[in-house]
Amino acid sequence: KTSADSIIIDWLDTKDMRPQKSKLYTFINDNKKEAPILDNKIDSEWNSQSSIGKVFEALRQYEIKPVLWSKRNMVKNELVA
Repeated sequence: KTSADSIIIDWLDTKDMRPQKSKLYTFINDNKKEAPILDNKIDSEWNSQSSIGKVFEALRQYEIKPVLWSKRNMVKNELVA
């Protein structure tokens, strides 16, 4: 949660100085524990009961795209520019 708060604050501080179509992707390390997420969408039950689900939702509210490290290939084409 602390890291997510810091990311959100940093994004808000710099977003207006970036090009209008700028996007922020945040990669979440899930190497040690498999998170119960499919296709990078959080199951609503898991979301409401877990701290990581709340972090994902908080990031999304600020138009930050959270991506599990294990799912990084799913956004590869979005990042290639």
